[in-house]
Amino acid sequence: MRIAMSLAAWAVAASAMAAVPGPDRPITDPRSIVSVANPGARPVAIADLFETRGAAGAVLSPDGKAVVFSSNISGRFNLWKVAVGGGAPTPLAKSEERQYGPTISPDGRWVVFQSDTGGNELYDLYAVPLAGGAVVNLTATDDASEQGPIFSPNGGLIAYSRKLKAAPQSDIWVLDPNTREKRALTHEASANQQWSPVAFTADGRFLIANRGDVNQTGRAAWRIDVASGKAEKITPGDDRHLVGASDVSADGALLAITANLTGAQEQAGVLDLKTGKIRWLKPSPWEERPSRRMARACSIRSTPTAARR
Repeated sequence: MRIAMSLAAWAVAASAMAAVPGPDRPITDPRSIVSVANPGARPVAIADLFETRGAAGAVLSPDGKAVVFSSNISGRFNLWKVAVGGGAPTPLAKSEERQYGPTISPDGRWVVFQSDTGGNELYDLYAVPLAGGAVVNLTATDDASEQGPIFSPNGGLIAYSRKLKAAPQSDIWVLDPNTREKRALTHEASANQQWSPVAFTADGRFLIANRGDVNQTGRAAWRIDVASGKAEKITPGDDRHLVGASDVSADGALLAITANLTGAQEQAGVLDLKTGKIRWLKPSPWEERPSRRMARACSIRSTPTAARR
């Protein structure tokens, strides 16, 4: 259990560190890395291998006191919760089915996640109280897969991607968690395109989303009016480029993106939604990915400008 707790804490820390540029240094020569030899070590027992545990999808509660993550501590990937201050993780939702992709409501009351049945990859969205309690199926569909849930700022809507079992493409839907009313936000006509939600703007009027082909050769970010469903492309490039959003700043002025507009390698940058100009991060030998923390930092820098307007 200590291993799983460490992995959950690491996942949160890694999200924060991804936004912080590291010091310049040359690429390490892999031939210079040598493991310490231990001649007295015994062969690894098969039983020990089965004790290996993993964790994924860690999210921090709004009050900053708990981390929710998916782990196979008990043998199956289910939801667990651990205090930020330390301690043993406790199960949040126990099931024989795998549970992934937790997100927490803005008021900190509910955790929404996805789970399929028997590995069929037809995911439903479920909700469980952060404090513990009964699990509720929010979508309950047997002909579609719902994934990637995100809450609107006031918690009144959940946006998610939805793919029919018999269809190749996916669309974005929104769900009222109180009434369970659902409606399609996009209506994709192309058979090879996929939509995925990224983030709501702070006022909840718009949803930032990515649209790209299933072969991952082209992608763009779009801004969708939540009330009308009207969508507009907001990133530059064409179908031959991979351009995607990671998050939007709190004032709605800036968009954290990755793009291969300047070369074959994806680079992180910040797009000014008013001017269309991109401020690229310093290039590195590695693929770059902005984290949500980076976009939040950008919102702090953009606030004085927004105030002057």
